[in-house]
Amino acid sequence: MRNQISNVQGASVPQPYGGTYRQIQIYVDPLKLEARNLSLNDVVQSVNSSNLILPAGDVRIGSKDFNIYANSQFPDASSMNAMPLKSVGNSSVLVADIGKAVDGGALQYNIVRIDGQRSVYVPIFKQGGNSNTITIVDGVKAAIKKLVDIPEALKTAVVFDQSVFVKLAISNVVREATIGLVLTGVMILVFLASPRATVAVLLSVPLAMLVCLLITNYVGGSINTMILGGLALVFSRLIDNGVIVLENIFRHMEMGEKPYEASEKGGSEVAMAVLAATFTTSIVFFPVTFFHGVSKYIFTPLALGVVLSIFASYFFAMTVVPLYCAKFINLHDESTDHGGKKPGPFTRFERWFNEKFQAMLNWYGGWAKRSMQRPGLTASLILGGVAVVLLAGFPFMGRAYFPRTDPGQFIISVKMPSGTRLEVSNDYIARVENIIRSEVKAADLDMVVSNIGVYPDLSAIYTTNASMDTAFVQTSLKEDHRIGSYEYMRRVQNRIAREMPELSAYYQAGGLVDAVINQGLPAPIDIQIKSQSMDKSYALARQLAAQVQALPEMRNVYIPQSTTIPASRWTSIANEPAWSGSPPRTWWTTSSPRLRRTAWSRPATGSIPRAATTTWSRSNMPTDGSTTCRWRICGTFHCGARGRKEPWTKPGKPRRWPRPFSSTVVVPARSRSARWPTSTRSTPLRKWITTRFAE
Repeated sequence: MRNQISNVQGASVPQPYGGTYRQIQIYVDPLKLEARNLSLNDVVQSVNSSNLILPAGDVRIGSKDFNIYANSQFPDASSMNAMPLKSVGNSSVLVADIGKAVDGGALQYNIVRIDGQRSVYVPIFKQGGNSNTITIVDGVKAAIKKLVDIPEALKTAVVFDQSVFVKLAISNVVREATIGLVLTGVMILVFLASPRATVAVLLSVPLAMLVCLLITNYVGGSINTMILGGLALVFSRLIDNGVIVLENIFRHMEMGEKPYEASEKGGSEVAMAVLAATFTTSIVFFPVTFFHGVSKYIFTPLALGVVLSIFASYFFAMTVVPLYCAKFINLHDESTDHGGKKPGPFTRFERWFNEKFQAMLNWYGGWAKRSMQRPGLTASLILGGVAVVLLAGFPFMGRAYFPRTDPGQFIISVKMPSGTRLEVSNDYIARVENIIRSEVKAADLDMVVSNIGVYPDLSAIYTTNASMDTAFVQTSLKEDHRIGSYEYMRRVQNRIAREMPELSAYYQAGGLVDAVINQGLPAPIDIQIKSQSMDKSYALARQLAAQVQALPEMRNVYIPQSTTIPASRWTSIANEPAWSGSPPRTWWTTSSPRLRRTAWSRPATGSIPRAATTTWSRSNMPTDGSTTCRWRICGTFHCGARGRKEPWTKPGKPRRWPRPFSSTVVVPARSRSARWPTSTRSTPLRKWITTRFAE
């Protein structure tokens, strides 16, 4: 599925999250392994040497050249049970004698929950360059509908769609532009009383927008929210140039001049005045060129859209409007006097409007004359009123770098107690999801997606999780939600802090605007501490976080890193590897399933990774924090044979046993060349294994 989606132009598709990778596992019984004098490394080496990809070559027999295909690989997992590990006399020790091979999965380090159900999800990012978000999203949705060679039970769905914000911004700009154009057209029609003149003025708006977008595309830009906002801001100003030219042309027509002469004189007379007004408006956006950082990238497209469209409107006001008036407008043809006929409804409305408008002008002229006769009183009243409004409203005004928008979602970055197992982290996140569902109304809640842990591969660079004790929870609200995202986020934050104080959490809206303002960082303020000592850096970070948290303006402080993890160190007795005759590399065997990996080629599905190492298993391990647990050690204890009668004992020194451990288990592996003394098969060693591990 990932390979089919990655073909979309401009899409970057990392590895999927939440599932288990298919892997061939060999489970070994430690008692059977010990009874046959084998170690884990013996099994590892036998598996790697028995499953090979080797070119067998060809052979020439007679007139033919035959290719040779050798059965150097296993056809399936069950056939690996017949693989010999070593020979004893006339018989061989097989994998089936000490364990079994299973076509299963690798150890899981990551869990994804979608609405409480375990799932697998593939994040899709936009590549750099000229990639378009809407094009990528539409292409991915089309590719999902045409997936081939997938199980029928697989259900695919788009969880989060960032293109919604871009499409919403475009629809808002189109709606506002339409409203502005309609209202402007009505005003021009009312004042000029000419439908043709209204069309002449409105022509300059789409033409100016088209020129602006063409120039933006030519210089390597794209249609984004800010450039659309600039166009919406300048819509009313784009009509002014055309209205000025049109009014002057109408003045010449009312003086009796012909349309062609009136258009030529009317346009040339106001050309310099309109150009000066255009420069005056454009020069306001010149300081944008001195911006730097985020402000530069945000406001430069806005200023560019305004300036380009204004100059384009000037060009069309000086060319298109006079030409249109010369060819299509004639005041004599639009005269309301039609041989004594009764005027139409529009003409009667025009006369009524002109009478009322003239009355308002007379009323305004009277008050303006009185105000000019008392300039001191007028200035005092105006300035005093403005000062009172500012002083009364300023204390209630908030201050922010950018206006807050409701993105319709919020993200919680959660850090569990250090070293928490994946299963326990899953239980924690389930409780967090229950809190979210109880605080967010069902009518407003759309979807909850949780990503717990991280896989130790390339997909780790696409997630904020650092280990199995970290996770993030994304909550999506419906488009028509009544309560805002920030209010829901505040309620969830208070509830989690009260009921789950052991968790460290950071809350963010996760919207497109916040991502741009924060330059891709999760928080608007990011403090980084660099030092040669990680412990000192972490201690300083905690002190600084405590001081920042004490500030009244701070809402949330979060340290994503963790330098303390639970671990157990098992130190062997000095020179013990040398006494046993085993090299140091075979003395300790860890629980890592990626010690040595090979590939298993299956004709039906292709190559499948196979873990050649045999890992120790953990059964009935508690998850409630108790210390009692059951261990199965898939390895054997090897003791030196230099006349010692008890394992790990030196003359004159007490017996030394390994300390109990609770995380990574390492056990000494037996070498084939070493021999077990009789004393090592005695009851004390067996009793110790039963007491310290089985119980």
